[in-house]
Amino acid sequence: MRRHCQFTVKRFQVNHTTRFAVRCRSAAGDNPVGSRFERGTPMPVVKDSYENEAEAQLAADKLQSYIDEYESKRKPTKRRRKR
Repeated sequence: MRRHCQFTVKRFQVNHTTRFAVRCRSAAGDNPVGSRFERGTPMPVVKDSYENEAEAQLAADKLQSYIDEYESKRKPTKRRRKR
């Protein structure tokens, strides 16, 4: 199964304080997580930034399992045969 996107944890600094954020890496690049990923059932809570990396990684894992569950329900695309 090909993943739509993979959720990663990125470190950044705000006012000389290290914070962590969950980001979506896909063919379109590295983007912030937003409500566009909501699929019928309520999406796991993902904050803009986290105090430590462990919390951010846990949120990324929850979001990845949420998206993978939705993607597994989709039917595979029909490919045209070459003649």
